[in-house]
Amino acid sequence: MMDLYNREIICYNISKIADVDFVINTLKVIPTLINPCILHCDRASVYTSKRYQTELKANNLITSFSAKAMPTDNACMEPFWANMKRETIHYEKMQNLDEPQIIEIITDYIEYYNIYRKMKVLNYLSPKEFKTKNIN
Repeated sequence: MMDLYNREIICYNISKIADVDFVINTLKVIPTLINPCILHCDRASVYTSKRYQTELKANNLITSFSAKAMPTDNACMEPFWANMKRETIHYEKMQNLDEPQIIEIITDYIEYYNIYRKMKVLNYLSPKEFKTKNIN
């Protein structure tokens, strides 16, 4: 999940299967957020499920959905995933990587992204630098 204030990845979970249990477990690791908080998702069935929506309401999270077939509605996450794939996994030979290696690559990239990745939209600061400079 990305905090749109500073484009920081605030939590993530990795699984081979993205079912309702998986996304609910991801909600459980979200850090404390300032309410009201809007959680934007695509229209995948796991996000529109009654069980997931009930969990969001129980945690005072407001749901926002992308329009059908409109990846541009998720304009911050789509480039993040594209860049991560291009800069990491696509340069590796996937058939030679096991699950722990893939998890390590993703974890390392998210840490790099949050701490070191400079962005024009953040005045050429990383997400963590921008947050530190503007919240303290």
